[in-house]
Amino acid sequence: MSMTGSIRLCLVDPCAAAQTLTTLIRIISNFIILSKMSSNAPLTTSKYGFFSLNQIDQTCRKAAKGVGLPWGAADDIGKAARWLSAYQLTSVPQIVELLRAYKHDNYENVIPQNLVSPLQAKQGSLNPLMTGMVLSDLIDQIIDEPMATGKLDYPIFTAGFLGQTALTPEKAVCLKWADVVLVFHRDALIIEGSLGDLELTSCDSLHCERIDFSTRHHDEPNLRRPIMGSVKVAMDVWQELEKLAHHTYVEATEQSRQAGAGAGLNDND
Repeated sequence: MSMTGSIRLCLVDPCAAAQTLTTLIRIISNFIILSKMSSNAPLTTSKYGFFSLNQIDQTCRKAAKGVGLPWGAADDIGKAARWLSAYQLTSVPQIVELLRAYKHDNYENVIPQNLVSPLQAKQGSLNPLMTGMVLSDLIDQIIDEPMATGKLDYPIFTAGFLGQTALTPEKAVCLKWADVVLVFHRDALIIEGSLGDLELTSCDSLHCERIDFSTRHHDEPNLRRPIMGSVKVAMDVWQELEKLAHHTYVEATEQSRQAGAGAGLNDND
């Protein structure tokens, strides 16, 4: 029976009316979902959205630049957030908190003051973003001898930076803090010990060394491979990240348009 015929039937048959209404609701719901999937807007519920790895990379990158970090550091932070998200390790909420603190922290006190083990802050705990960048720059030195740090905030972030340097199984990285151990190279991650310690906001020390991953069994139950799909993020957290990223945008002025910014004064597109 056609949809028109169904609508006519529902005028005299309450059951048919209910069935037709249900069908229409299902069609409309599917249309809305497909429309969102075909656009760049994330699929969202009331509390969560699903964002691609590329969205996480680029938005974290812009947010880092938005708080005043140079583009090179912002690029590294975006890639670190992407790496962590690909292995289903929480990163976006911590990124927001760390970037918020950037404007208030005296970064000269929380970046590594030395390039030999153990890395130490001038005062308080090391910042994980800057420490992760330093450790990745020292990766060749870590091949010869392990590297340690002093007290460090959000140690999981160091994995995001070092994960990009461990390109082959023969040049894998092993990170240890508290009661958790991460062994990883570019395409695999093994987590041993206390999973709860992955979420620590601070640790007394972190140890980093290079190992040969090829000796590990690739069917280990705690081995992870990077995902290619979307990652669930709380919408309030994502909105805060976008607010930080918004600082990279410059409001259009008459002077900027005359200088060539935007679509121009005569837009014939």
